[in-house]
Amino acid sequence: KLAGAPQGTGTTSHLTGAMYAQAAGTEFVFVPYRGTAPALAALVGGQVDVFFDNIGSMYAHHQAGNARILAVTTAERSPVLPEVPTVAETGLDGFQASTWFGMAAPPGTPSAIADRINADVVEVLALPSVRETFEKQGVTPAGESRSEMGEFMAREREQWGAVIKSANVTVN
Repeated sequence: KLAGAPQGTGTTSHLTGAMYAQAAGTEFVFVPYRGTAPALAALVGGQVDVFFDNIGSMYAHHQAGNARILAVTTAERSPVLPEVPTVAETGLDGFQASTWFGMAAPPGTPSAIADRINADVVEVLALPSVRETFEKQGVTPAGESRSEMGEFMAREREQWGAVIKSANVTVN
């Protein structure tokens, strides 16, 4: 068994690790930490074997040789680390997990206002300077329509719901 360091129970790093363990047919003993900094310190200090985290948090440690990014969990290789394979390329076909951010508005927000906010966000994310800033951090900016985001979120709920159920993840 490998010791994994999620940033807490039920976090994306925990669920991605659980999904990886299921796909690879291995077991992790998850040692939950209270955030990225202590989990990363445990990895760098050798107290745990593996940590699933964002490239932005790991990149400096990878460059310094304090930690090694073995693979990325996204469908495509990262432009920041083109030499690092995807998990799917290492033999787990179809494996994909990524952290994403979205914007939400309160229920009952008029569609015209939500559409305008969405259009403005998509426009800003398309700006070369904004794209460049995100991409330097290993983040791929994407702007979608509200309906596309809704469909994406439905797929995410289905995927992670299955992982949570299969791994018997509970949060107390």
